[in-house]
Amino acid sequence: MRNDRQLFMKAFSSLANRVRPPGGVLQGSLLSLMHTSSVNKIPAEHIALAQQILIEREELLDCPVPLDDSRWRRIWFLQRQLVQDHLRMRGEYYGLDQVAPLPDAADLAAERRDVFIVVKFMDEEPHIDATMFSILSQSMALSRVVLLMVDNNSTDRSAEVVQQRIERNMTAPRIYYLNQAVPGGGSAARLGTDRALATVLRMSEIDEDWSRLQRATMAVSDGDTVYETGVLKEIDRLMAAQDGVDGVMPFLIYKLTAALRFFREYSELDARFDADALNGVAVKDVNFTLASMSAYSRLPRRERTSGECSAAPSGAYTLLRDAEGNRAKLFPDGQLLLEKLPVSGDDRALIYLEKSYIGADEKWKWHALIGHDLFLRHLFTDCGFIEDGVLPDTSDALKTFRCWSYAIGGQHQLSKPGLKIVTGTDYQSGRVLQAVGCRVVLGDARHYAETETDRLAKMIRNFHLTKNIFYGDVRAAAIERASGLYLHMTRIQDQVETEIRAYPDAFYEHIVFPEGIVFPLRWIIKNTLVFMALSDQDDRASLMRQVFRQITGSENVEHMLEEILGRDALSILAAMEHEVRDNAAERMAEQIIVACHHQIMHFYVATLTSYFATQGAPEDLYGWLLKGVERCECALNRKVEPIHLAQAWGGSEFVIDEQRGQVTKLVSLPENER
Repeated sequence: MRNDRQLFMKAFSSLANRVRPPGGVLQGSLLSLMHTSSVNKIPAEHIALAQQILIEREELLDCPVPLDDSRWRRIWFLQRQLVQDHLRMRGEYYGLDQVAPLPDAADLAAERRDVFIVVKFMDEEPHIDATMFSILSQSMALSRVVLLMVDNNSTDRSAEVVQQRIERNMTAPRIYYLNQAVPGGGSAARLGTDRALATVLRMSEIDEDWSRLQRATMAVSDGDTVYETGVLKEIDRLMAAQDGVDGVMPFLIYKLTAALRFFREYSELDARFDADALNGVAVKDVNFTLASMSAYSRLPRRERTSGECSAAPSGAYTLLRDAEGNRAKLFPDGQLLLEKLPVSGDDRALIYLEKSYIGADEKWKWHALIGHDLFLRHLFTDCGFIEDGVLPDTSDALKTFRCWSYAIGGQHQLSKPGLKIVTGTDYQSGRVLQAVGCRVVLGDARHYAETETDRLAKMIRNFHLTKNIFYGDVRAAAIERASGLYLHMTRIQDQVETEIRAYPDAFYEHIVFPEGIVFPLRWIIKNTLVFMALSDQDDRASLMRQVFRQITGSENVEHMLEEILGRDALSILAAMEHEVRDNAAERMAEQIIVACHHQIMHFYVATLTSYFATQGAPEDLYGWLLKGVERCECALNRKVEPIHLAQAWGGSEFVIDEQRGQVTKLVSLPENER
């Protein structure tokens, strides 16, 4: 079915933005935030040039022409103009070091490198090696990859860990270490993307292959995110198949193994595979690969504690080894730890259920921390929801753009009046591209990214203290969430997690899960409404069947939507400007959630039931977990008082390194101040 469906329908790519006056684009609520940040401003001429490129390129895509056609050469010429002028402005603003090509650009051109990945990090010692390893383990042709590790003045061992990984790397990518002296994740990302873009420009000057500006891609990753082995290959496939797509955002979930840390019976596995750790350990050979997710299904959970592959007794583990020398640890309770697979998947989360490591008094915590992401991913992998129907936000989790499009202002930094720093905000470059008229799409959910749980922890703590700090107001409009207070908190992660473990399950039942589940529901319904508003009648009917009929259980979806939203709601949405439409669709989605909440929660239960069935889990292991969930409260019926983010700076709760945008210490508050 996935191979036959029509990808990236034009109606959903905000084509109207391509003819908006450039001044109007710059005055929109998103781009106007640049005026509160220390970045060079995007000139109206760049917006106009980008729009011209998109319009002329669309004409070629409507009537496909070969790449040697003079009309393609004109597209590349315009892209070259934009890239050159962007780099000129960057150099004038930040200095020429900001836009210096990598020293061996000629070699990179000869090697035909065309995938550039920037990993920005600051004090990510616990995570950065896994991030690098997951990128270096991708299944695409790594001889095409250039990896730039951009250190933002780490004070821990992050730089040392990165250098060690570079020294022992035996794979094909070229890897570079850079340090950005200017504080802030945005500064690190900008240095990496500007130098990568300057390198691509220099490569094109050397061999005169200007198609590289359209063909080559650049991605940005945080230093705490890992990637399933097919992510890069899938992004590359989407870009190669669709010249009209300028950006792909991988499907993103939290690391389920990291979320397990919040549960009472959590026990950290010994992840060492060095000689000392393996001394005297029993070894068993297997006839399947231990270097991919398929190992979990090749050695089903029910077979791991009996038969030839069972773990050794007395609490020891067994070392498994495949024909290529890949290794894994099999623990007595069936937990399987693959040495060469930093992505955790959901196998360990299932073991925790099957071994009763999740207590009855942790039911709602499970839904808030685990069930939420299992539900979301299963919708797209097995329930017929299509990624084409989502206009994604673009966090720094391997968001990937065509090189030329990074010149539409480059890596952006958002800020807001009233905050002391601008170094800890989010960088929504993808939204900028969408505002101009580029297509940015969501990647295949089967090839996903896993990020650390720090933002999840921030959000939970906000709910408990009724303070919208660290993460931002979950009820606010999309642009407000994008420019929230994103302080770096690796140093206090353990303190926050210890605090959260003590929260009672009733708090997760009445606050965290109801608030948390609104996120994916609002996201899916909002995108579906926009897609329907901009689609033709056949696509609209298809979406009603695939999304709303499943979610609400209603047979007459059109009538149901008219009753909730009014007869002309979709027509009204279609006539709106891009950013206004996005906010209006979110409010409409909330109306639907409130009106159909009971049915939607039935759908949530049915989706998880389907998930467990696909995993071969017997009902007696999860039935108690789903019982009564459909009676969950609707968070949108609960009034929440907004708190200005700047209040985080005025209290005594945090010790903040303002220049770095990093919380260095969390000070416990007296109960009466919480």
